[in-house]
Amino acid sequence: MEFDYRDYGSSQVSDSNRETQMSFAPDTLREPAFFVGKLVKHLPFREAISALPSVVVSDQRYQPKHRTEYLTWAEQNELNLLAEFMGQSTEISAKALAARQEFDELRKQDSKILATYYRAQANYFRYLHTHDMDAWMVLDPVITVHPD
Repeated sequence: MEFDYRDYGSSQVSDSNRETQMSFAPDTLREPAFFVGKLVKHLPFREAISALPSVVVSDQRYQPKHRTEYLTWAEQNELNLLAEFMGQSTEISAKALAARQEFDELRKQDSKILATYYRAQANYFRYLHTHDMDAWMVLDPVITVHPD
């Protein structure tokens, strides 16, 4: 298989303590890529596309929320909230322990049930790697617009 590429520059990533910039170089020999389809949900798509320019040009800098009212309320109610939490502490701990034990048991059952499948899958991949390298390569998914 032979491919002809002509990149417009080179893809780059630059990183600093304030930002990360990524620049991708397209293949200038490739035909333009596009997708044609029917939209099921017109309004959410319209809203997403309408918001896209704002996302692209925004600087994404963190802007802290004004929390004065909340902090005042939390300070006034701190003792009540702490007492309520401490009253529920034993009950919550017991529920968490039971849930953790149930989850561990489910994980053991899951491993036991799927062990045969994972063994067979590993054997199949090993067989393909040894006997049919082209088929084995297909197991590595690549998302692309290239016709292959």
